[in-house]
Amino acid sequence: MSRSRAPAFSDRQVVIFLEAVGNIPLEIFRKNQKPKNLKPFNYIKYLFKATNQHGVHSPFIYSYLVNGLYKRKSFPENSLLSAWKKHNNFSKRKQKILNRTFSYFNDENFIKAHDNLFREDKTVYFSLKENSPEEILKQSNSFNLLVVDAIIEDAEKQKAWLFLKEHKGFNISIDLYDIGFLFRRNEQVKEDFRIRI
Repeated sequence: MSRSRAPAFSDRQVVIFLEAVGNIPLEIFRKNQKPKNLKPFNYIKYLFKATNQHGVHSPFIYSYLVNGLYKRKSFPENSLLSAWKKHNNFSKRKQKILNRTFSYFNDENFIKAHDNLFREDKTVYFSLKENSPEEILKQSNSFNLLVVDAIIEDAEKQKAWLFLKEHKGFNISIDLYDIGFLFRRNEQVKEDFRIRI
């Protein structure tokens, strides 16, 4: 009988985990105590359920991961990210994710192959701290890529994210722990990805 190997984590993921665990109050381990902050546990659960490019069976998402998100290359700051940063306080991790994503989807070769589907004017940002799922659905009809922030903030926002990614208007959802992407791409069957970064 073969034994499955434990997933390999990057040094950065281990640091995030250790930082999160370091902030866990000891009273949550006492009997009959309900934890107030489940974020560290949610991150651990995310790490174990998430995959990288090797667990993805969609050529579209595989290409995005290999040539965008995981590419070992420094990208200049994208103009859309610069504009969004004026109104939002993104962590360095989110800035890196967004910049690599926008750089990939706005690359000349990608635009030619995909009819400008995900260019900057077809991309929009929403935060579940400020917008309800219903508001997001109403305002998102003319966009093909939705960036949804604060998807793990609390149980209510996790339910809102689940509602959005299950909505028939989106073909692809990508969960990157605290930020998510929703795509409209008619030629693809509905798929949900939890990606480790």
